[in-house]
Amino acid sequence: MIGVTDKISAVIGLAFGVVLTFGVYSLANTLWLLPAAKRAGKSELIAEQAVADLKAERERRRDDAELQGLSDYDLCVRALGRVPDCDIFVQPVRKE
Repeated sequence: MIGVTDKISAVIGLAFGVVLTFGVYSLANTLWLLPAAKRAGKSELIAEQAVADLKAERERRRDDAELQGLSDYDLCVRALGRVPDCDIFVQPVRKE
């Protein structure tokens, strides 16, 4: 028959096992799991930023190439809209 001391011993052993397991998991989490996750997160963030920067640079180059081909009048209209101020950039057509 199981005595009172055996039951108390079993409860204390269970409590000690739970505390020890929690302690080992916390130690492993602090020393290995969290730093690894942090490094992986930083690497992923750096990769995402590099892709976004490359995409933005390609878009700027495309925009620059498009702007280089526009006349002064077209640039004015693009910036201000069709306003009378842009009419100074219209070149008269010469009749020969």
